Amino acid sequence: MLANKELNDIQHLQQMCEEKGRLDLKLNWDSLRTRPDGSEFDFFQYDEQGKLIGFLALYTFGRLMELCSMVHPEHRQNGVFSHLSNRQKDQSARPANCLLTHLLILLPQKDSLNHCLALIPFQNTK
Repeated sequence: MLANKELNDIQHLQQMCEEKGRLDLKLNWDSLRTRPDGSEFDFFQYDEQGKLIGFLALYTFGRLMELCSMVHPEHRQNGVFSHLSNRQKDQSARPANCLLTHLLILLPQKDSLNHCLALIPFQNTK
């Protein structure tokens, strides 16, 4: 289960990203609040002062895995997302007992209710 500090940090980062980008980010708060202990689906990056500057979460729905990520507006274009994404790949967050077939990525568009959708098939590596 995520700690209250982590949940508060995520919420603060979400608010900052939504305000600065005029976006409506989709985070699955029910899932975040009920993650089992030891879950390997959440990745955090903090700056030197302990402020959350990047977050990446994975959610599974049947045979889909959804990726949600956000980077603090003042820290974009500095490799934060790449770092989080590489950590996620290194940790093999794909559950061993789940036959996932696709990764779903939603990209909110500025000043729009429309989202760009990417549906990426998993390569059969197991």
